Amino acid sequence: LELAAERGAAVTLAPCCYHRTEAVDYLALSNRGRALMAEHGLTLSREDLAMAVQETVTAPQGVRRHRRRANAWRLGFDRLQREVRGRDEYLPVPSCAYGRLPGDFAGFCRWAAESKGVTLPEEVDWAPFETAGWRRQAEVERLELVRHLFRRPLEVWLVLDRAWRLVEAGYRVRLGTFCERELTPRNLLLETR
Repeated sequence: LELAAERGAAVTLAPCCYHRTEAVDYLALSNRGRALMAEHGLTLSREDLAMAVQETVTAPQGVRRHRRRANAWRLGFDRLQREVRGRDEYLPVPSCAYGRLPGDFAGFCRWAAESKGVTLPEEVDWAPFETAGWRRQAEVERLELVRHLFRRPLEVWLVLDRAWRLVEAGYRVRLGTFCERELTPRNLLLETR
């Protein structure tokens, strides 16, 4: 956008991946956006920006089930590793590619422990940890319902900031959509004239 604004090039853009930036906190692109953020004391981290693109509408049901199971198992492992290590702190576990998720919770925990250098006891009662993971997954889903109410408004604000940047550079800008949400929730389209 900066290069287009600098050179007066035409722009047709379907914005996405707002969180893929080197900056730790979002710096609005437009003067108007920076002024609004300053006026309201608003800061947006990379994690906040990622929230704008976390909606899934195109993934098949099997992929959604896989993601839900992987998240529950990750949370169950979190409870287990806290107990085993005697440290009440989160230990991030690498992502497990689709199709590579171990067949059961015990297998997942062994894989996660090995990848993080955690030594598990010889005997583990897996059921309570898996149950705790599923329970925590349900809590997280309920909490995210509220969080996700802000997903689309945040995305629209980020796109408007881009539009304002182009307006400030002298463009006439049109903001619309290019397809139905069911095809992709990243359906906003920014065009200059």
